Amino acid sequence: MKRTINETGRKRILQEDFTMNLGRPGPHDPLKLEVEWNLNYLGLPQEAELWLHCVARGVNLRFFCGPLGAGIGETSFDLELTVSSPVLKVEMFVSEWQGGVKKILASAAPVTILLAQAGSKNSFLRVNAVSDLDVLSRVSFETGEPILEVPTKHVGSVSEKWFMASVLPQVVREVYLAMALNHQTLDEGPRENWTAFFKGLGIGTRDFLESDEKTIDGDHISDAFIGADEAAKAVAVKYELLNFVGDNDGGADDAN
Repeated sequence: MKRTINETGRKRILQEDFTMNLGRPGPHDPLKLEVEWNLNYLGLPQEAELWLHCVARGVNLRFFCGPLGAGIGETSFDLELTVSSPVLKVEMFVSEWQGGVKKILASAAPVTILLAQAGSKNSFLRVNAVSDLDVLSRVSFETGEPILEVPTKHVGSVSEKWFMASVLPQVVREVYLAMALNHQTLDEGPRENWTAFFKGLGIGTRDFLESDEKTIDGDHISDAFIGADEAAKAVAVKYELLNFVGDNDGGADDAN
């Protein structure tokens, strides 16, 4: 993919240059953000500094990842959030002191993460903007975790209640159905997080199918598939009732 340099001379860090994983090691532990990066192709000075800037409902957290060095590395941070926020935005950037002034040499577009609301806060949902998407949203499992894809024009609305109420119950339904049918669409880490999320909703997962159970055979849809689909619908309704129905306090509308 072609890299760009804007009028300030700042290089762009692409999404494929880094990965972010968010989870909670234990039920009473803080959220942990794990980051890996490969920026060696940017040609940046080894003494430059790599930073993460996190924003959750007006709370700004900045983490120093260390000198850029060879441009390849990984680290993790505990997010001691003092507010309850449905949205976490994370931006990666590289800076260097020049003449007593810190100059940003490269930056990535902010990564938007929707945190779980009801039940366990282990689960999270990363949001990607897709320029040519002609629907309000869709869920992609291609990377081994559910990623919410939204049109670029709506990416600024993901923290607004109308958007979350319209989209998140359907996301919950799709994730539950994928796990219930054991379609091998989730990697181990995301699967454990979402299992904890569903248990936090009071929903068990012991009835999930084994991998060798067939749900679709030619044109025939099995009773197992129908049952899982009905269960997924019920889960989505429960999530919606817990988070959006009768909640008029503004909540997510105040998220930044």
